Amino acid sequence: MATLLVLLNLVFIIGLGGILIVSVRLVSANRAKEQVNAQLAKNVRDFEWQKIDELIATGKRADALAYLSAFLRRDPNDRAAANQLVSMLSRCNFALPTIAPLQHEAGVNMLELSKDGRRVLTASDDGKARIWDLGSGRATCTLVHPLKVSFASFAADERLVLTTCRDGTSRFASGARMQDT
Repeated sequence: MATLLVLLNLVFIIGLGGILIVSVRLVSANRAKEQVNAQLAKNVRDFEWQKIDELIATGKRADALAYLSAFLRRDPNDRAAANQLVSMLSRCNFALPTIAPLQHEAGVNMLELSKDGRRVLTASDDGKARIWDLGSGRATCTLVHPLKVSFASFAADERLVLTTCRDGTSRFASGARMQDT
C-alpha cells in the first residue's frame, strides 16, 4: 500500500512538472509570437510611410491623403499621421463653388459646356434638356420631351440645341423657341 501511494505521488509530481514545463513553453511561444507580430506591424507601417513619401514625391497627393486617412481611421490618436495630414491639407488649394449646384428633378444623362464656358447644356431623365447660365447658376431655357432626354448638344455655333429623346425623336431648337424656365 505504501509503495502504491509513493508511486501515485511520483506520477502526480511528474504530471505536474510536465504541465508546468508545457505552460512555460506556451507562455514563451506567445511572447515570441507577440514580438513577431509587433515587428511585422512596425514593418508594415514603415512600408506604408515609405509609400506615402513616394506618392508625395511623385505628385500623387490625393493617394497620399487617402493613405493618411486610412491611418487615422485605424488609429484616431496617431499624431504623426494627423500632423502629416494637416500639413498636406494646409498646402493644398481647394476649388470652392461660386454658385449653388445645378438642381435637376432626375438623373443627368449628358452634359456639354459651351465654348465660351459661360453656359452648360444638360440632358435629364425627367424629359428635359436645360441650358444653364454658369454666372447665376439658373436654368435659362428648358426643352421638354415626353420621355428621358438621351442626348443634347449645342449646334450651329451654339445658336441651336440638338436633343434626342428615348422615343427616338430628335429636335433642333433655338433659344427663342425653347420655353423659359
